[in-house]
Amino acid sequence: MFKNYFTVALRNFRRNKTFSLINISGLAIGISAALVIYMIVHFEFSFERSIPDRDRIYRVVTNMHFPDQDFKNTGVPGPLVGAMRNEIPGIERSSFFWIGGAMKVTVPLKDERENIFRKQDKIIFADEEYFRFFNYQWLSGSPDKALDGPGKIVLTESRARAYFPYSDISNAIGQQITYNDTVKVTVSGIVKDPAETTDLIFREFISLSTFSDALKKNNGWGEWGSVSSASQFFVKLKSGTDTGK
Repeated sequence: MFKNYFTVALRNFRRNKTFSLINISGLAIGISAALVIYMIVHFEFSFERSIPDRDRIYRVVTNMHFPDQDFKNTGVPGPLVGAMRNEIPGIERSSFFWIGGAMKVTVPLKDERENIFRKQDKIIFADEEYFRFFNYQWLSGSPDKALDGPGKIVLTESRARAYFPYSDISNAIGQQITYNDTVKVTVSGIVKDPAETTDLIFREFISLSTFSDALKKNNGWGEWGSVSSASQFFVKLKSGTDTGK
């Protein structure tokens, strides 16, 4: 029976080549469009799948209103962080970090030599809640103390291996790194590079308390009217919190 159907279809195709080609082309375009839409939707919903309680985690954004347009900025003004933590009871946990630009990285070597990386990116200044908030696989160090004071840094495995030639990468713990010739930090932890699709593509995590008061002032941390997309704040709401208000 199937052979008969195939024979009839082939005969119709030969008799109506133009009409058949239009139908086949339309079907192919439709299937391709459906596959592209599926891939886009699947990709968008694949972010941050491993974060615990991710249905209660929100990125705080700033609504910018101007006479000719309105838009949302992923950053927040510095004073907002303390205000939300102190005045909004529905927040269970929060994390604030500052995304640094490209930085010069200097790694001391033996014999008073230095290994210099001129423009390293994917570097952030993160508060001590960052690794308690977001889920990483630890190779060395502890998420509870890795960023609990100034002068500390956590590296992903790829960055640690780029900076330190150890077969056992845990030997990088306690080693020093200097950023932009002035910011000196000590390696306090190493985590695996994220394997999942994520918006958190960072590779070096300097403790936020290392960020000097001068840098904070230069970046407008104390001003409500100063908003930068580099200044990002995430909150985890308590279970049952009404987000409709």
